[in-house]
Amino acid sequence: MRLDPDVYDIVDLSFSDQRPRLRLDSVPIADVGDSVGKVRDRLVGGDRLASATQIAVVHDGRLRGLDPIEDLLSAARDLPVISLMDSDPPVIAPGMDQEAAARRP
Repeated sequence: MRLDPDVYDIVDLSFSDQRPRLRLDSVPIADVGDSVGKVRDRLVGGDRLASATQIAVVHDGRLRGLDPIEDLLSAARDLPVISLMDSDPPVIAPGMDQEAAARRP
């Protein structure tokens, strides 16, 4: 199976043995240097996504933050995606109770 470089199917972004692994299952990915317009163009007519509510913003294989799709759709095309990014998104550990995770701020 060929992987679209902008939409990753079950990609394991491992940073080190001390850091948790991030597993992405068909979600949109943007690089910190991408513009809003570039990311929006890749979303239209691409592969079917498991979720498109958040855009994972990465740099050097490392998650830097998340862009909500609502912000991406309403922003100017030339704006950098990093300017919309939540650089401190909630982190849920594997095996964490779903109810506890839902109550996290």
